[in-house]
Amino acid sequence: MYSQCTLDSADRIDTVKRILTANERLRELLFGDSDLTNDSGIVELREEFPPQSRWRIFEHCAAVTRLYAILEQCVGELVRAWLDDLPSVVPDYPSLGSSFEGAHRRGVAWVLQNIDHNRNKHLLSETICREFADAVSGIPKFKILPEAFLHENKTLKMDRISELLAWLCIQDGWVWLSSHGAVTRYLQVTRGGETTCEAELRTFISYRNDAAHGSPNEVLGFGPLMDCAEFISVLCEALCEQFDWNRVHLLKQHKSYQPLGTVTEVFQRSRAVIALISNATISVGQSVAIVGPRLYKESPIISIQDNDESIQTVAIDGEQELGLQFDWLPPKNCELFSLESVESAVDYDI
Repeated sequence: MYSQCTLDSADRIDTVKRILTANERLRELLFGDSDLTNDSGIVELREEFPPQSRWRIFEHCAAVTRLYAILEQCVGELVRAWLDDLPSVVPDYPSLGSSFEGAHRRGVAWVLQNIDHNRNKHLLSETICREFADAVSGIPKFKILPEAFLHENKTLKMDRISELLAWLCIQDGWVWLSSHGAVTRYLQVTRGGETTCEAELRTFISYRNDAAHGSPNEVLGFGPLMDCAEFISVLCEALCEQFDWNRVHLLKQHKSYQPLGTVTEVFQRSRAVIALISNATISVGQSVAIVGPRLYKESPIISIQDNDESIQTVAIDGEQELGLQFDWLPPKNCELFSLESVESAVDYDI
């Protein structure tokens, strides 16, 4: 459901990485010890560039401000998609709880008080009031104003992200994010396990704030800037999967949504699992959502084996164990959901 946000964020971050890499190679060409350094064309080009120190300041400021903008855009897109999706996932507005309604009400009030701001000029007061009244009165097909949750122009530090996730009924908030596999791998591999997700984000925000004011206290080189890009990448990935996980949780809670089956055994050497499939038809190439505690991944089924025989498709009436391979190895006890059903479950009662 939210995988497009992951892809979009990854594409934007990839652009930053490519520009950083191109800049680094260009610096080596212009100022390095290459045989081309003294080429007349390179000499002329070098004269057009500022001193390396100023170039690096510009690059640092451009990279960290762009990366922060990508994080901010990812959060905004997720919030808008989530609020657009909620009316179809839950049975009614009251089921979202008092915390959600309180945040929604305060946000609506803020927007109404600031309706003449440029960012709100596309909104109509009467529409805002009508949609809020319809929602709290229990009308099934209610609408939620995204600006009610996105109006606060707070920096996306840990406390702001945690607060926003709590308002949106996203379970476990920062704990889910900071324990996500991609985040913990980054902290272990890149930072040697010597810092936390909160501290890493706080440091990055500090770089961004200094850059936004044009006077960075520290200018990062190529390697550290690439590390920043990777951190924002894994944080966006974790956020997107967290929203997907919560969507499945709400579908199970409110629409009796049932999995295809459960992973009962995992084989590291063959990169395969045994799954107990219940009353379902599965096929090679079928996309599934793999869901566990604080875990959400999407993968096609690569292969199916029934009693050591490879098959393309199978219809299970009752329960049956099958050998499955995905492009990612799920841990034991994960639930498997048809991705097509996850995306279309809102259209009917399961």
